[in-house]
Amino acid sequence: MPQKVGRNSEEPTKYILDRTLLRPRDAIKFLNCSIVEAAGRTELGSQAIRDAEVIYCKSQRQALCDEWRIEYPSLNSCLDILENKPAEFRIMDIPTSDVDKFLNSQISLLGDPKYVNCKLHRYSFETLEGKSNERVLLLRLISVFFMIGVVGIKPSPTEPIAFSYDRRPYCTSIIPNEESHIAIHKMLWRSLSINTR
Repeated sequence: MPQKVGRNSEEPTKYILDRTLLRPRDAIKFLNCSIVEAAGRTELGSQAIRDAEVIYCKSQRQALCDEWRIEYPSLNSCLDILENKPAEFRIMDIPTSDVDKFLNSQISLLGDPKYVNCKLHRYSFETLEGKSNERVLLLRLISVFFMIGVVGIKPSPTEPIAFSYDRRPYCTSIIPNEESHIAIHKMLWRSLSINTR
C-alpha cells in the first residue's frame, strides 16, 4: 500500500474507510476494486486506489439504490439533484432552478406503477400538483438522503457533520432546514462528479 493517497495526502486506510458506511463489506469491495486496478503493476499504489475509486463509487451508488429499492425505487434518479455540487454546502445554496430541473426529470415517471408507493416520487408529484413547493421537496429529499447515508448534516454551528450511521445520540433527531450545512458522502463523490475544490 502507498503511504499517502489523494489530493490531501491521506493515509490509505483512512482514505478507504472515509468512502464507506463503516461496513466491512464496503471496505472489502473498495480493496477488491483496488487490487483489480493494480493488476499487472508491481504494487498497489496511490494511482490504483484513485482509479478504483471511480468504479467503487459507481458500484456503491448502485448498491445503495438496490438496498433501498423497495422503499425508494426512484432513488437513483433523485440522486441526480446532487450532481456537480460542492462536497459541502448549505441547502439554501441549491437553486430552485435545480429543483425544477429535477421535477421535469420526474414527470416521465408519473403513472408508472413501479413508483406508486415511493415516498420520493410522491413528494415530487405533490409538488407538481401544487400541494407543496420546491423548497419543501428539497428538504424532504435531503432528509431521506441523510437517513440512508448519502449526506451528512451539520446540526449546529459548533457540531461536526453527522451521518445517520454515526453513533452520536443526536443523529436520529436531526431535521434539516434551509440553513443546514450538508456534506455529500465521499462514497458517492466520483459517481456524482462532486466538486471537491
